[in-house]
Amino acid sequence: MGGDYAIFFNSTCLLQCPVGYINTTTNNCTACSKPCLACKNDKVTCTSCISGYRLARGNKCVEIVVWFFPFAIFGIVCFFVVAISEIVTKTASKFKEAFMALLSLAEIGSWITLTVFLYSRLGYLGLSFIGCAASLLTSLLLNLIFIGIHQRLIIPNSLTSYKRVLEEHKFATYTLLAVSYLFSYRLSLLSVSYLFKKPLFAGDFSLLNQRHFNRLSLVYILLPYPTMMLSIAYFVYTDGIFSYAGFLGIEVVAISTVMFCMMAVDAMSGCRCNLPREKKAYQTSKVT
Repeated sequence: MGGDYAIFFNSTCLLQCPVGYINTTTNNCTACSKPCLACKNDKVTCTSCISGYRLARGNKCVEIVVWFFPFAIFGIVCFFVVAISEIVTKTASKFKEAFMALLSLAEIGSWITLTVFLYSRLGYLGLSFIGCAASLLTSLLLNLIFIGIHQRLIIPNSLTSYKRVLEEHKFATYTLLAVSYLFSYRLSLLSVSYLFKKPLFAGDFSLLNQRHFNRLSLVYILLPYPTMMLSIAYFVYTDGIFSYAGFLGIEVVAISTVMFCMMAVDAMSGCRCNLPREKKAYQTSKVT
């Protein structure tokens, strides 16, 4: 009778392993690797999957993902809003500044969500999560740095039009600045975007102020952006794209790369600026 029960499992002799386990060479039952519901040959070759996953090519279980790319859709909507402003104002508004400001909301929202997704999937020791979290924290740190730059350098040395916006629209302007201080310093560009030629957005940066802003753009290009891109690439390489984190990761790549291209133009121009020439131009513009 002992020969009929060749497999030992949970202190019991069985004819075959229960569902979710596979017979090993030692005649013991080993659990199938999640998210396999059942497996064959080895614990990672799935024959069926747990709820929320489907069987894909190569007998691998992949997550069933229903994702509508909300942040990318928000970015597209922002693009059309700014484009309409360009048409209505006959290109009097500043397309790059307005689009960069609005797109920054989509970017920071996608970064925060991706960090949460990666933590849920990999835990706090996952390399992709660590890289993503580091990028997010660096981006938020730039906001804190911007507070000091804005209060100590930009406002005191700003042009009359920018000071007028701060004085005449205090509540709206400082609410906008508070949000930019917390989430994305680039949102403050709305105040100098002339979006729909609204007085609230009709300020101007001096050349010196633009240089201060461009320095932050350069830090973004060198630190949080490449770290985020590498983290997503590593996750897709090791975990695949068919997951909520994978789909959102592709969304982040698209949004942040558009942001990167716009900021790179400003960052490079900021590096080429000649400070004495800037000071002279600033003094001239302030007099006029």
